[in-house]
Amino acid sequence: MSESVAASEYTPALTRAAFGALAAAVLIFLPGPMFAQLDTVEQLLVVGPLVGVPLGLGLAIRAEADLKARRHRRALLAFQPLAALCAVASVLAPRGATAATVAAPWLLFTALVGLEGLRRLASALRARSEGATVVMTLREPTVALHAALAFLPIGGIWHGIARAGAHPLGFSDAIVRLTATHFHFVTWVVPLFVGRILLEKSQDKRTWSDHALLLVALVGPLLVAAGITVTQLTQWRGLETASALLLAVALLTLGIRVLVVSGQVIRSAPARGLLRASSLTLGLTMVLAALYALSAWPNIPFMVRWHGVFNAIGFAVMGLLGWVIEDQHRLTKVAHAAAA
Repeated sequence: MSESVAASEYTPALTRAAFGALAAAVLIFLPGPMFAQLDTVEQLLVVGPLVGVPLGLGLAIRAEADLKARRHRRALLAFQPLAALCAVASVLAPRGATAATVAAPWLLFTALVGLEGLRRLASALRARSEGATVVMTLREPTVALHAALAFLPIGGIWHGIARAGAHPLGFSDAIVRLTATHFHFVTWVVPLFVGRILLEKSQDKRTWSDHALLLVALVGPLLVAAGITVTQLTQWRGLETASALLLAVALLTLGIRVLVVSGQVIRSAPARGLLRASSLTLGLTMVLAALYALSAWPNIPFMVRWHGVFNAIGFAVMGLLGWVIEDQHRLTKVAHAAAA
């Protein structure tokens, strides 16, 4: 794919995210009985589809080059605003069958994104170079970008469950809604960040710690989900605590890597500032996550207000915006140089 084409395809993601941010601000801050009913978790479930997801898609598309992939992502980007509006409408509706039905287009959209991610993973495995093993291919940074797309449908499923007011396996309402939020932000955003950082390194300079960080980014959130499920079914918190601490350490490492990369290779000043703010915020939220894993303190309302909001807005949205601005900055400069 030419650099000029790649640069132009970042614009829809940024435009959709900008309009989404405006719509989210109106819904969250405009006075009135309809909007005043949104609590913090519901506000985040508005921001995710309207802002975070289009930015994440903008970052993920840089990994593909063929014509078929370009058609796929154009179709996904065209469908995203309508699906996001349905997700928001379901948040505004009282929970139940109607809200779950309204959320169905968002579930369909995330499923299509997930299928695109799986298609890319399969294509990468089929196209691996001669002599390369499956493990060697899975260590490529673009695989993290593909896998991130495959995580998003989990958020769509839990969004539908939350809007239906269902409680699978007896999970509390708070856990169901927080799971929907978590899988719209951290779970699929972390692999995007890891893949993007590793793309800054040549293959011969990637170390075992880079591969370990990639592995934890891909399996860590699933281990935490498994741990929470085991706790719910057996009241044994061992797996939940261990997996949460492992993920917290990995994400603290990720935050440090983002700080280093932002100082070494990020060319856009706004992108550099956003990425530094994102990494510092991640450090704060991971300290809170470790404290909660070890002692169940702070309590859930405190974690929602500080850990949840800072993870979603401070780490995910600001970081995604930083990466997308940086990539567009680079691609635009290359295109201008080629045209000169």
